[in-house]
Order: sequence, then C-alpha cells, then structure tokens
Amino acid sequence: MNSNDRPLDKWPAWHDSLWSRMQQGQREYGDASFSRPLPDLQREISEELLDVANWAYIMWCRVDAMREATGRCGDAGGGFRVASCGHPIECLSVGGEDTNYCRWCEEVSRVHALAADVARANAEVEQLRKVCALRDEQNKTSEREKEQFMAARDLK
Repeated sequence: MNSNDRPLDKWPAWHDSLWSRMQQGQREYGDASFSRPLPDLQREISEELLDVANWAYIMWCRVDAMREATGRCGDAGGGFRVASCGHPIECLSVGGEDTNYCRWCEEVSRVHALAADVARANAEVEQLRKVCALRDEQNKTSEREKEQFMAARDLK
C-alpha cells in the first residue's frame, strides 16, 4: 500500500506544515497581518496565486523535459521512468545502457551531508565556547586568588 491509497492519512502532516508557515510568518511580521486592510490581503493572495501558477508551469516544463528524455531512452511509449527511489528520473545512458540515476536523490544526499557537516561544526564551536568560558572563569578565579593573596600579604 502506498501513500496514495489513503491520502487523508497525510492530513496531520499537511496541517503541521500550515502551522509551521503561520509561526514563521508571525516571527517575521508579528501579528501585523491580522490588522492589514482587506484590499492589501486580497492583493497578497492574488500575488501568491500567480506565484503558485508560475511555479506549477516551471515544474510542468521540467516534467515535460523528463518525459521527452525518457522517450529517447528506449521507452517506446514515452511517459515516465521511475528510479528505484520512486522519483521520476532523467534518463542517462552510460556505455549504451540506461541508468537508474536520480539527480534529486543525489542532491538530497549532498544537502544531508552538508547539514551533517554544519551540525558537527556547530557542535565544535559550542564546545569551544564552553572551553573558553571555563578558561575565562578559571582566569577570573586565579585573578581573585592573586588579589586575595596580595591583600593578605599586605596586611602582614
């Protein structure tokens, strides 16, 4: 059974995405949108709908290009070839043999690798901050001890 067999099972994830976007908007704009004049909101919605339509056209062009490419790769009926990952693929021929290459998965793998590198670097920076803070505290302590020693010496 795939996710298309029970599409309403995805409703909570969709709702979570909506809520996340609403929270992001609140962080960026506060609650100002709730008091904007209605014509402004109508204009925003119209612009967003145009953006959605334009992005859909861009996606359609890319899918159409994939469809054309798959037709040249030995799929006599045209249509989509699907990689083992489930994504439509760009058909590449290596040594006269069609591959199951998925540029999407390759790019996602690169992004995940970069994200892991960033997470490691952030962890190292945080560790260095802790070490620096500890050293600063130790230096302050030794300065206080030195001052106390000097004050005690001066009293004698």
